[in-house]
Amino acid sequence: MHLLHGQSSIGSVKFSGPAAPTAGFNDSNSQRACAAQLMKWRVSCTEMICKTRLLLFLALSILPMYVIAHSSSKCHQECGHNKTVKHRRFPFIGTSSACQIRLNCSTDGDIMVGEFPVRSIFPESILVNLEVRCNRSIKSLDHLFNTNYAPTTRNGILLKHCKSPASTCTIPTTKVNTHFESIDCGSDNYSISCYSEEHENGFLSQANVSKSHCQYLLSSISVDAFNTSSVVLDVGIVQLGWWLLGECKCHQEATCTEIQTPVAGQQGFRCKCRDGFDGDGYQAGVGCRKGEFRLPEFLNFLHLIR
Repeated sequence: MHLLHGQSSIGSVKFSGPAAPTAGFNDSNSQRACAAQLMKWRVSCTEMICKTRLLLFLALSILPMYVIAHSSSKCHQECGHNKTVKHRRFPFIGTSSACQIRLNCSTDGDIMVGEFPVRSIFPESILVNLEVRCNRSIKSLDHLFNTNYAPTTRNGILLKHCKSPASTCTIPTTKVNTHFESIDCGSDNYSISCYSEEHENGFLSQANVSKSHCQYLLSSISVDAFNTSSVVLDVGIVQLGWWLLGECKCHQEATCTEIQTPVAGQQGFRCKCRDGFDGDGYQAGVGCRKGEFRLPEFLNFLHLIR
């Protein structure tokens, strides 16, 4: 390439004018230094892009994991979008693995104990529907015994095809016959037995029920009072008493009741807020707070004591 007077060239770039400086560009050391600086800038820029992408990747990866971990540590009380535990004042009773007292969901979104629908939840009990069925296996009764709940002695369990006589049912036989005489189980109607027992801890024994060697679980009757002239029967309902495991962990403004559970070697407890306080009484729940003054209820109370 021929250069005219007053022109210099670096590659294809031309400088025109009087005596363009060429010494710095022709020096090989300077060219290498310039190239090294450009490479350094390029590497720095690439590292910055990589770091930005890495941080973005970590954020997108860790955030969902955090959300999932946080969600899994919470006791959920829903089955689908439309159905929730009917008594949500106990945040440790629900349908996820984080719940201390875990229920389950049916394919239709109903809240269940095993295969039995939950009717309602109270401070000491869970009421479960146990509709009449002639050919339900006695093994279904196992779902009602858990480390945190069990049928109370206020139930009469109706069984069928028992090889040995079931214990005498505390519920009067006439009342049982009145409610179940319309059941049509064919020739098996005469093999119905009513099982109940008295136990100091207030729960039925799973082992004792098994000793009856019955084949079918027909239904249940839950009663509000035994051996009295006035007995209220809940037909097709079984009452489960529930508890939390371990030593008492109640709010400072609550009283604790120790439960002798039917599970060997396991201690349980229940909490209840003192008079004048609202809440569930549990450290794992909402605790207790000073009851709000409600004028309508107070005026009604004054009217009653006049």
